[in-house]
Amino acid sequence: METVSHKSKNQDAAWDFLQFATAEEQVKSYLNYVKKPTALRSLVNEQIDDAEIGIFAGQLLTSKSWYQGLDAHATTEALKKMVEETNNHEEEIETVMKRAVDRIQQTTYKK
Repeated sequence: METVSHKSKNQDAAWDFLQFATAEEQVKSYLNYVKKPTALRSLVNEQIDDAEIGIFAGQLLTSKSWYQGLDAHATTEALKKMVEETNNHEEEIETVMKRAVDRIQQTTYKK
């Protein structure tokens, strides 16, 4: 959610810009350039047939976020490490996944 500070010297211009930038046509133009899934429900159906992002657009209305612990960066790194270890085929997938779960669970506790 975008906001404008009440202390801004240019509140009207800032609000005008936000309204412009979040207008459907501007969002379409931006999304076509960056090839990212939309946050606007009205654009989901337009993106579903896109070969690059259609798979993501198709999940937008049903996807959910998940808890990443107190350290989201550490969680991301644990998942990256899990993929690398899986690709190396040096250990059973169950072992690699258990280690990733342990790493992620460690992020839920304050240090």
